[in-house]
Amino acid sequence: MEDALCSGLLLITGGPGTGKTTILNGILELLGQMQLRCLLAAPTGRAAKRLTEVTGEEASTIHRLLEATIDTNSGEMYFVRDEENPLKTDVIIVDECQFLLPEQIDQLRSIVNDYNIPVMCFGLRTDFQTKMFEGSRRLFEIADTIDEIKSTCSCGRKTIVNARIDSNGDIITVGEQVEIGGNDRYIAVCRKCWRNKRIEHSDRNSLPFDK
Repeated sequence: MEDALCSGLLLITGGPGTGKTTILNGILELLGQMQLRCLLAAPTGRAAKRLTEVTGEEASTIHRLLEATIDTNSGEMYFVRDEENPLKTDVIIVDECQFLLPEQIDQLRSIVNDYNIPVMCFGLRTDFQTKMFEGSRRLFEIADTIDEIKSTCSCGRKTIVNARIDSNGDIITVGEQVEIGGNDRYIAVCRKCWRNKRIEHSDRNSLPFDK
């Protein structure tokens, strides 16, 4: 926890089902024991509601947290929270950060720089077609620390791809980048299983090397 609080802008990334929510709840429990204030945020209202449900703590949208508004003259978005109107918290935690805009990531970076408030971001690196999300790309560019939650595919190899599955449990590789349906539509697999569109199972007598 001390390392996390000293990390500035921290990205914790891992595939679906790798334990990101468990780690997030563990961090919240420790922050409570340390009597530190924490603000929770997510990209959308639906994501914020889910974050509230899994943590038992109130969460808001990132727009509400940063108090985003539109300049009536230029039509551009800007954030009310600034050096003269800082956030009153000790830590900020953002879930599903892959869906944030680069400008929102930059604002979180400014919060770390200007107010020395650590920001912990949880999310995916790439989509089900192995393409990096816009928000994740910006975090990889400017985060102080990046921690990957490692996991193992059912075949025994390291998970790399966040695969999307259909109602029959088969891997699909076409479609929109963002699809409503929840985490039950996704599973972390290795690149070989994703490429073959088939999830293998490990053989104790052989090592899982790609051919």
